[in-house]
Amino acid sequence: MFDEVWDLTFLIQANYGEDVEPMIKAAGTDITHWFDPKTREPKMYINPHTQLKEYFAPNGPYLHLPPSGPSSSFQPTFDVPYMR
Repeated sequence: MFDEVWDLTFLIQANYGEDVEPMIKAAGTDITHWFDPKTREPKMYINPHTQLKEYFAPNGPYLHLPPSGPSSSFQPTFDVPYMR
């Protein structure tokens, strides 16, 4: 993304499961369009069904994206993946 290649192997192995499936589906592709070009944060939109502001996740919610509503199960304790 943004003309950089990230090795997410360790991140995926350490968190293998449903939360990393969207990243696995996108492996080897450019996912820059998932992010705001100015802030480089994940893009957001208003969900037309709930009227809540949510993260843009075309392959489904992925690891490190907080839920759109309150959740006691989300734990924002993670490391930044290695960039090469």
